[in-house]
Amino acid sequence: MRASFLGLEIQKRSVQMAQKALDVTGNNLSNRDTVGYTRQRLDVYSSYMNMNGIYTTKLARLGLSSQGVFASGVSQTRDDYLDKRYRDNSCYVSEYNQQASIMSEIETALTNFSDTYENVGMAYQFDQFKSALRKYAEDSADREELASVVRNQAYNICKLFTQQSMDLKNLENQTLYDLHSTLEDANRIIEEIVEYNKQIVNEYAITGADLIYNGLSVTGGYGPNEMLDARNNLIDQLSEFGDIHVDDNFDGSVKITMGGLTIIDGKKSNLFVTGKDFDAYNAKYEENGAVVLKLTDGNDMVLESGSIKAYTDMINGNGAYASGKQTTDYGIKYYQSAVDEFAKQFAGLMNKLNGGDESDDRLMFTSADGSPINAGNIRISDAWLKDATMIAKIYNEKTGTYDYPVNLDGNAVNKLLLGMDDSVQIGKGDYEGSSYDFILFLNNRLAQNIEFAEKQCDMYTETATSLLDSRDAIMGVSETEEGVNMLNYSKWFNASSRMLTTLDEALDTIIEKMGLVGR
Repeated sequence: MRASFLGLEIQKRSVQMAQKALDVTGNNLSNRDTVGYTRQRLDVYSSYMNMNGIYTTKLARLGLSSQGVFASGVSQTRDDYLDKRYRDNSCYVSEYNQQASIMSEIETALTNFSDTYENVGMAYQFDQFKSALRKYAEDSADREELASVVRNQAYNICKLFTQQSMDLKNLENQTLYDLHSTLEDANRIIEEIVEYNKQIVNEYAITGADLIYNGLSVTGGYGPNEMLDARNNLIDQLSEFGDIHVDDNFDGSVKITMGGLTIIDGKKSNLFVTGKDFDAYNAKYEENGAVVLKLTDGNDMVLESGSIKAYTDMINGNGAYASGKQTTDYGIKYYQSAVDEFAKQFAGLMNKLNGGDESDDRLMFTSADGSPINAGNIRISDAWLKDATMIAKIYNEKTGTYDYPVNLDGNAVNKLLLGMDDSVQIGKGDYEGSSYDFILFLNNRLAQNIEFAEKQCDMYTETATSLLDSRDAIMGVSETEEGVNMLNYSKWFNASSRMLTTLDEALDTIIEKMGLVGR
């Protein structure tokens, strides 16, 4: 026969479990809008009693059966596979979004290069330069005024080159600053994850002491759910910076690698080098033309995806001009190099057509500092500044000097005009064609790169959103579902309470009324 108070004990636990289930439901509803919160549930199981002893009678086994309900703990409804898939896609969303943003800034810096409608663009200025040459060739008699118009248009071209070079350089400096800020943000998140690792390990040392004692992993056991949520939320944020891989340690902490290098292992962190050390590592940036990411353990970090990779690709990407640690991506450095090479080739072509390869006095363009011509230093030569009509003069074999032709037919100017349509090579096989067409070529390449990055971002965003929806369907709180649970647990609580009352009445009958008959 069972113990007298066994039924009361069973129902007491049932009431406790129903009450705790209601508490968990209330907690879920309270945190419905809490960022990163994972829906919790009370894990209950039917009590099992060992009744196979050789001295246990059938009657005793019968009396010890049906011991009620127990709870093993409060667990989280989370899917590790969906977490991994979401984080893998999140880094690509961040990468292509950042790339598109930076390339849009490049487009803004090169607006004057490609714009043909606002009377300020390079294409427009080239048209004006050709038009001025044409008018000068047709009417060389009015040489002073028309020659000045040609020189003024050439000055506008030089001014645009200089402006584009300055804007791209400013964008490069701003992107370097943004990269450094992003690395500091990544370090902050890494350190916060390590702090949560420490706290979670301490919690598991208590709740999972039996597992640890037996040398077993506490991962997946009942632990500090709120801390796990906070850590998972930080890991989601970290996944936007680069390609990460997360492994669980036996003590409840996590090990995270990024770009194949360990950045977090339990209570230890391996941070990105920032501050003065970052400046020291990249002190030769101007010389090498590439920024290098370093970790505090001395290793170079090379990422496969993420926003940090977008920054480094846009800073180090030099296309066909790449050397050293530069990459072949079409980044800021590539467009700097392309515009510099364009200015050099255009100036070289004009100078050659005007006889500048034979005499410095025939140079149309030169550099401001005597170094090779580029977009940042191109200027009108001193010889052309002194004499605007210099480009119309031809070599006089009798005098050995450059003079105006007797018939003023404009052949010298026509030579420059026709030469603008000559094919030039820009870059190491990057482009071959007329100077004017190169403007369209560079503009189209930039537009294609932006379009590609935006489409990739949209594609990965769609996938990440779908994965996020699937993950939220599992870990998110549904008011409808929790409302149904609340009703069920309330019925459970009421039924168990009623059962307690019934058992109390039965026990009262046994104690107070049995054995009184016949007295």
